[in-house]
Amino acid sequence: MVNKVSYTLLKPLVYIGERLKASRENFLDASTTADLEEQVRAIFSDEMVKHGPFKGMQFSLKAAGDSLSYSKLLGSYEAEIHPFIVAAAKKRYDEVVNIGCHDGYYAVGMARLMPETRIKAFDTDTDAHVKTKALAERNGVAAQMAYGGTYTAADVLKTDDNLRSFFMVDCEGAEKEIFTSNNAKQLRNADLVIELHLHIHHDLVEYFKGLFEETHDIQIVDSVDDHLKAMQYDYPELKDKSYGLKRYILQERPTFMQWIFISAKSN
Repeated sequence: MVNKVSYTLLKPLVYIGERLKASRENFLDASTTADLEEQVRAIFSDEMVKHGPFKGMQFSLKAAGDSLSYSKLLGSYEAEIHPFIVAAAKKRYDEVVNIGCHDGYYAVGMARLMPETRIKAFDTDTDAHVKTKALAERNGVAAQMAYGGTYTAADVLKTDDNLRSFFMVDCEGAEKEIFTSNNAKQLRNADLVIELHLHIHHDLVEYFKGLFEETHDIQIVDSVDDHLKAMQYDYPELKDKSYGLKRYILQERPTFMQWIFISAKSN
C-alpha cells in the first residue's frame, strides 16, 4: 500500500515515467504523420485538384497542409455543397461575392468556372488576400478579381439589387451581423450559400428562414462526418489505401455543421 511517505518518494519516478510515455506517444504520432505526409505528397505531387467542380485548378500543397485540407486537392472538400456550385456555374451571375476567402479556393475556383463573372473576395485577414491573389495569378484569373476586408451589413445595403449575385459565405460566426432584417430585401435577386456556425448561434436556420422565406427558396444541407467520408467516399486516389490515410486526406471538421442554400424565387 502506498502511504504519504512512499508516494512522496515515488512521485518523481511516476512523473518521469509519464513524461517518457508521453514522449514515446509523441514520437509515434510524429512518425505516423511523416509517413502519411509522404503518401499525400506522392498522390498530389502535381498540385492539381483531381475531382469536383474545381477539377483542374492548380492549388498549393502548402496551402492545403496549412488548413489540413488535402480534401481540397482531392476535390472532395465540402462535397455536400457541390450541387449548388455546379448549378451556380450554369447561371449567368453578374458577380460572385466570397465572404471569407481564406486561401482563395472558392474565389479562384468560381472564377475558373465563370470566366465572364466578376469575383469579389473579402476577408478580415490580409494574409488571405496574399494567398488568394497568388492563387488567382497561378490560375490565370487575376483580371476577374477584386478584394476587400471586413464585409459588413452596410456592404449588403450597397448591393445593386438589379445585379444577379451569388454569395459564398464562410464568415466564422458573423452571419447575424452581416445579414439582418434591415438589409435582407436588398438581396431579393441574389442566391446565397452560407456555412452556418451553429456552435456560436444555434438558431441560425430559423433566423435565416425568417429573413428570406418570403423571397427565396431555402434548403438545409447537413455535413458528412469525417469517419463516414473515409468509409464511403469512392475516389480512385483512395483505392486500397488505409483508413488512416483516408481520414488524413478527407478530414475537414471535428463537429457537425450545416449549410443553408438561399435561392431567389425571382430567378
